[in-house]
Amino acid sequence: SDPSRERRTEMIRQAARARALAPDSVEAQLVQANARIAMAYESFGSAGNRQDLIDLERELRALAERAPRHPEVQRSLSQTYRFLQRSDDALRALRQALE
Repeated sequence: SDPSRERRTEMIRQAARARALAPDSVEAQLVQANARIAMAYESFGSAGNRQDLIDLERELRALAERAPRHPEVQRSLSQTYRFLQRSDDALRALRQALE
């Protein structure tokens, strides 16, 4: 795995392309969300990062309504909550992923 900034930037670009090709696809939305989570990990603590995570939480909650039984949606939502320091919500999402 290549943790370089260039690799992460390429990951974001490819995720956006997947989403553009299949905008209603749960998997394409997850790829894009997970790419944003990976970028959030890099810049944890910045104000812009926090706003992006808040936006991502909203998008993942909407995706979870569309795909309530998709465990990867809940896992991504849990990671987002963790970065937002909302451990109770993170645990709740993980539990739902296991159901």
